[in-house]
Amino acid sequence: MKILNIRSLICLAVLLVAAIGAKAQADSFDADIVKMQQLNGATEAMFSQIVLQFKSIKPGVTDEQWAAVKKRFSMLR
Repeated sequence: MKILNIRSLICLAVLLVAAIGAKAQADSFDADIVKMQQLNGATEAMFSQIVLQFKSIKPGVTDEQWAAVKKRFSMLR
């Protein structure tokens, strides 16, 4: 029984280390994707499409409010 518990702990530790390594790779990959989108101008196009969808859902939001959202969005990049 003691050996089973030790094996279980070792397996859990190995899986935890593997998950941490995978997360680090995913963060790097995500940063690369964001950089690529910024370089080819896709971020602006995506934002415009998202705003069009939201405008159909919330027609009462003014253009000034959407401009404020766009300004805030550009500050986050």
